[in-house]
Amino acid sequence: MTIMTVDATRRAQNVSACSFDVFDTFLLRACTTPDGVFERVFQRSCIAEKFPNMSASFVQHRIQAEARARKVSQERCGSTEVRIADIYKYFPFRLFGLGRNALQDLAQIEFESELELCRVNPEMLEQYLDMKRGGFRVGFVSDTYWSTDQLAQLLRSCSPGLSWDFLYASCDHGSSKSEALFEAYLAEQGIDAASSFHVGDNHTADVNGARRHGIRPRYYPQAGAALASKFQRETSIFELLCPDQPSRLDCGARTLRRAVTTKSAEHSPAFNLGLTVLGPVMAAFDAFIAAPARGACSQWRTRCDRIPRPRRPAAVSGLAGKPRRDRRLYRDQSSRQHGRIRGHPRTAL
Repeated sequence: MTIMTVDATRRAQNVSACSFDVFDTFLLRACTTPDGVFERVFQRSCIAEKFPNMSASFVQHRIQAEARARKVSQERCGSTEVRIADIYKYFPFRLFGLGRNALQDLAQIEFESELELCRVNPEMLEQYLDMKRGGFRVGFVSDTYWSTDQLAQLLRSCSPGLSWDFLYASCDHGSSKSEALFEAYLAEQGIDAASSFHVGDNHTADVNGARRHGIRPRYYPQAGAALASKFQRETSIFELLCPDQPSRLDCGARTLRRAVTTKSAEHSPAFNLGLTVLGPVMAAFDAFIAAPARGACSQWRTRCDRIPRPRRPAAVSGLAGKPRRDRRLYRDQSSRQHGRIRGHPRTAL
C-alpha cells in the first residue's frame, strides 16, 4: 500500500462535524439578560401573590444560590457543573414563605419559563441546515444546568421537527467546554477536530475551548461595547423611573436590537443612533398607536354585526331562489304594470 493510498483511506475515515452552542446562539431569550428567566419564575410562582414587590430580591437570591452551588461543586468534585435541583438546594425558601418541598416546583417553573421565553435564532437555524446539507454531522454542545433530555425538549419546542446527530449538556458530563466537554464529544463521536467547526457566543468557552481541542471556532458576537453601554444606561434609567416594575422582561426587544446591530455594517454615528435607539423607539411608538386602533376597529365591527339588517320585500325574497328566466319575466311584468300606473293614475285604485 502506497503512502497516497494510506492518506486517501485516512481522509475517508475522517468525520466532519459542526457543533452549536445552545443559549444566546442557537436559541435566543425574549428578555434583556439571561436572568430575565428568574424574573419570569417569580411572576409565575405563588411568591408573587404573597410578596409582589420582591422580584429583584428573588432574582438576586437565585443568582446567589447558583454561585454557591457551583462553589460547593468545585470544592467537592473539582468541577463547577451543577444541575437545576442542585442550585435550588441553596435557595432561601423560608425568606419567601416557602418550604423545602417547593424545590421541585420552582425548578419546574424555571424550565417552563425557559420554554416560554426561548426562540430559535433564524440565522443560526439557517447555518445549521446548510451544514447538514453539506454533509456535516450537526448537533449541540452546551454549558448548562439543564439535562440532555430537557435540552432536547427545549430545542424541539422552539423548532419542531429539529433533529441532530449529538447533544451534550455539561451537567450530564461533569465538565464544561472550557474543561473536558469538547474532548469527550470528539472521542465519543469519532469526530475529526481539524475538519470540524463550533459556533458560539462565549469567547472563553466557545472560541478558546474549541481551539484548544483543534476545532475551528466560529464566533457569534453579542452586543459590542458601545451598544452594551447604551443598554446599561437604559436599564439604570428604567430602574430609577420604575423601581417596582420588572426590568428584564421586554418581550425580546433588546435581543432583537442586538441581532440587528450585529448583522449591520458600521456606518456614521447618526446611522448607528437611528439603528440602535431612535428606530426601536419609533417602532415601539408605532405599535403603541396601532394597538388601540386595532382594538377600536374590532369593537366597531362587533357593533356593526349587532345592528339588525333591513329585511328585503317578500316579492324580492321570493325571487332569491328562482331561476333567471323567472326573474326576467317578473321584471318585464313589473315594468308594464308601473307603466300603466304612471299613464293612468286611477288604474291603481
